[in-house]
Amino acid sequence: MDTDPDGEVEMEQAAPDDQSDTDDQVDWRNLPDIVLVDIYRCLDNNDRFNMALVCKHWNGMLNTACLWRWFQVDSTVGHFAVHRLSKRHDRAIGFAYVHAIHVRYLTLKCLHPSFMTCKRFQRAMTRFLAILYNKARLREFYMRNMEFDRFWRVETTTVRLITSLSRFLRNQTRLQVFDVFGAQLSLTNGLKILNSVGLGSGWSITKLNIEDFFHSRIAAFPVPRLKAILQLFVNLRHININYNCVCNEVLENLGKNCAGSLSNLSIKVYRNDPHFHRIDRSVWLGLHQACPGLKVSFHFDNIGRYEVISSILVPEVRLRSLHIWSGYDIIGIDWHLNDTLRHISATMNRTLGSDCNICNKTMSHTYLFAEVLSLEFENDREWVDESLLELIDACKRPLREVEFIGILMVSTIEAICEMQLQRKINLTRFHVLVNRLTDAEWAELRHVEDTYHPMIVERDLNFVFGTAADEDLLG
Repeated sequence: MDTDPDGEVEMEQAAPDDQSDTDDQVDWRNLPDIVLVDIYRCLDNNDRFNMALVCKHWNGMLNTACLWRWFQVDSTVGHFAVHRLSKRHDRAIGFAYVHAIHVRYLTLKCLHPSFMTCKRFQRAMTRFLAILYNKARLREFYMRNMEFDRFWRVETTTVRLITSLSRFLRNQTRLQVFDVFGAQLSLTNGLKILNSVGLGSGWSITKLNIEDFFHSRIAAFPVPRLKAILQLFVNLRHININYNCVCNEVLENLGKNCAGSLSNLSIKVYRNDPHFHRIDRSVWLGLHQACPGLKVSFHFDNIGRYEVISSILVPEVRLRSLHIWSGYDIIGIDWHLNDTLRHISATMNRTLGSDCNICNKTMSHTYLFAEVLSLEFENDREWVDESLLELIDACKRPLREVEFIGILMVSTIEAICEMQLQRKINLTRFHVLVNRLTDAEWAELRHVEDTYHPMIVERDLNFVFGTAADEDLLG
């Protein structure tokens, strides 16, 4: 290698063997179309447009239909970057004119918007959805965490967006997934959208996620129109819903309309939602008889009181997963967490017995209790070691995942690991974050982890032990 007078490096002449490698290099101008499409698939929209500038052929391949089955309009920007929205929205509208007929999976996204962002998003989506109206035939629609109650303060802007969405969704007749988690709409606006979806695609939707669809404090379950709208969905397999939208009549209608198809029902019980109504045990029993494959998940959010949990979680509910976050101990009263865990254990035992009886009559297989158990107890005064061990031992047959955050003795963690070692339980995931550990207890916990590390590695288990400072470990 030499250097010329101008200081540039001059490479030596390649050896004859190296020349053959050069001859074998791919000519990028003649890449097969299938390879170009695969490359396009790996890029986001901005990189796709840049790649299309290379040549006419590559630009033409950008119009391949399969590349535009999925499309996302993301209007999430910082408070000081609102001016960038116009470019994003213009590009989305231009896309709609060209590729609307190809879209099957659409995502609309606008997180934590400012006043101006809301206004611009509404105007752009009104045009965008109007273009898609007669062209797109969606299979899946996502609009998550919009939080209308929190960020959309101007009623006229909200109403215009809801009107555009309702008109567009009413014209979609083949939707299979409708996911509007965290919309937090008013009752009027929420029912308007849900009614449009039900009238258009109620026969085809298999997955409906309306968790936190209405804003908190709304008692939606006694509203006749909600009950009537939910009856439009006759082919559901998965539904996520809040407890304040569920009542005896709603579950009875689910059993009638989705008999045999409904397999997953996820219910969130939130402290600020009305949750003091109760569902009859006979209704739960009838629902499981109508839908033999149904598995129920309960999520108690900011609720730790035994009186509340025990009255909702009855033995007739056949759980797949249970998550309890107690909220923070502000008032200083006892939550009776041990009573809660013992109630869950007793419920499980009765559930197993009743399952066997029902199985002999109407079902071809036996149902078991929860596969996933997640407990977050923000209470530093109530120790639950003994009752937790009883619970894990009681549901040892089906239980696969346990997550615990709270105060716990290291000896309890060791006892659970020993049960796993002796194959008395069959966990695949066990995550524990312990509060208020002393230095000596921390050292003891590390010793437990080292002791059972060979078992964890040999059986390929996901076991994690730490303190509250290590909360990212549970991700």
